[in-house]
Amino acid sequence: MKIFRVGGAVRDRLLGVEPKDQDFVIVGATPEELEEKGFTKTVGADFPVFLLNGEEHALARTERKVGLGHTEFVTRFDPTVTLEEDLKRRDISINAMAEDPETGEVIDPFNGQDDLKRGLMRHVSPAFAEDPLRVLRVARFAARFGFTIAPETIKLMKLIASRGELRHLTKERVWSEVARAMMTDQPQHFFRVLRDVDATDPLFGKSDIAFIAIDQRLMVISNGDMNERQRWMSVFFDVGDDIVNHFLHKVRVPNEIADAIKFACSFSKVDFTEIESVMAFMNRWNQWRDQTRLEEMVQMLGVVGSQDIADMSTFMTAVVEAGLINFSSMSSVQQENLVGPEIGACIAAKRQLVIMRWIESVA
Repeated sequence: MKIFRVGGAVRDRLLGVEPKDQDFVIVGATPEELEEKGFTKTVGADFPVFLLNGEEHALARTERKVGLGHTEFVTRFDPTVTLEEDLKRRDISINAMAEDPETGEVIDPFNGQDDLKRGLMRHVSPAFAEDPLRVLRVARFAARFGFTIAPETIKLMKLIASRGELRHLTKERVWSEVARAMMTDQPQHFFRVLRDVDATDPLFGKSDIAFIAIDQRLMVISNGDMNERQRWMSVFFDVGDDIVNHFLHKVRVPNEIADAIKFACSFSKVDFTEIESVMAFMNRWNQWRDQTRLEEMVQMLGVVGSQDIADMSTFMTAVVEAGLINFSSMSSVQQENLVGPEIGACIAAKRQLVIMRWIESVA
C-alpha cells in the first residue's frame, strides 16, 4: 500500500501557493484493509473515500463513461489500479501530478511541471471530452491562473459544447463553477473562454448578451475590492429584467446573491430626480432600517465608476437620517394623537421630506 498527495495540492505547492485542501490517493489497497488500519469510510461518494486525520483519501481508480452529463461514470477501484491510471483520468496535465509525501518526489507522467512553467493548460487524454464539467473547470482555471489553453484542448471543449452535453449539468454544479470563477482575479477570462468554445448559449442562454456587454466591467472587477454580492451587482445592475430572470432560471443562484442581483437591477431603474421613484424603491426594498445592501451598491458604483459617487454618498447620508425616523423619534404630542395607519403615514411623510431635501440639493 502506498499513499500519494495528488491534484491541485501538488500543483499549488509547485506554484508556491499554500493549498487550501489536500487530497490523497491510495494505491495497492482494498477498502477492508484501510478500515483495519483506522481509516474511516465516508458516505455518499460513488467510489470509496476515507478520512484519516481529517483529510480525504480515495482509492486509485479508473472511470468509464456510461451516460450523459458529469456523473454518469462507472468506476473501477482495486489494488491493481496504478497511480498512472488514476492520474490519466484527470482533466489537465497540471492537475495530473502526484507527490510522495515521505520523499517529496513528484510523479509527473503527463509533463504537468513543464506546462506549469509554460503557463499552459493541456488535457491529459481524449477522455477529457467525456466530462462536460471540464469545460467550466478549465475556463475557471484560466481566470484563476491566467494560463493559455492548448489549441487541441480548445477543440475538445468545442466538441463537448457541440454535443449538447453542457445542458445535462445540474444548475447547482454550474453555479458552483461560475461563483468560484467570479471570485478570481480575472473573472473576464472565464466568460471569454466559454464564449470562445461556444459554451455560453447552452449554459446561460440569452443571458450571454449580458456577459458580452460587461466584459470591460469584469476587468474592473478584477482590479476592485468587492465582495461576492457586489461583483454580481456590478454585472447585472443595468441590464434588462428578462436577461436577469433568464439567468436566475438557468443557474441555481443562492437566494442571497439572487436578491443582490435583483436589488441592483431595480436600483438602476430609479430616477433620482423624482421623489416618487426614490421612495418606491426604498420602500420596496425596506432600506430604511438596514442600509447594508444600499451601502454595498454605492461602494460598487464607486469602483466601476457608473454613477456620480459624490451624489450617491450624500444620498446615503440622507437615507441614514431618514432611517432614524420612527415612532420613538416622534414628539410626545404626535405619539399621543396618532393611531394605526396615521403613524405609518407620518413616518413616511417625514422620511420623504428628508429625501426631497437631498434631491433639491443635488439638482
